[in-house]
Amino acid sequence: SQVALVDYLKMSDNYDAPSDLFNNVSVLSNDVNVYEEGFYAAVFTTMDNSGNVSAPFTLYVHVDRAFESTSGIDDINADNLMTVYPNPSTGVFNVKLNVPANENVQVSVYDMVGNQVVEVVNGSLQQDTYTIDLSHASSGVYYVRMMVQGKVLNKKITIH
Repeated sequence: SQVALVDYLKMSDNYDAPSDLFNNVSVLSNDVNVYEEGFYAAVFTTMDNSGNVSAPFTLYVHVDRAFESTSGIDDINADNLMTVYPNPSTGVFNVKLNVPANENVQVSVYDMVGNQVVEVVNGSLQQDTYTIDLSHASSGVYYVRMMVQGKVLNKKITIH
């Protein structure tokens, strides 16, 4: 998310405290997608309490996925662990999970910058298919992320 990106910045001023500068940060652009490997950039400015605006500064972000797998769930093909349909969707869609009933799983939906939109399940499964209603959300691309036994699986869903 944008706030998390700001945490990587160090700001100083000859008069105002860094906390004041952080409170006055403006994000000019941010194409960071935490769900797709690649190089991204976010551009920020800040303003001191006197109204002086800084020059734009760019934070470059490299997203890289390297997950360890553990035993147990490995017997199931990762692509079959979770199905998201219909895709694209008008906002109401299903998430079908194909994991043993006694597995602890965490499934949530996130927006493009990594903000959690909805938590689907966190713990033991109560059912294998969950209906999600994002008809109130903005159109765009979202990600359904499932974590089970150290594995992370992301599925893209387009809402229009």
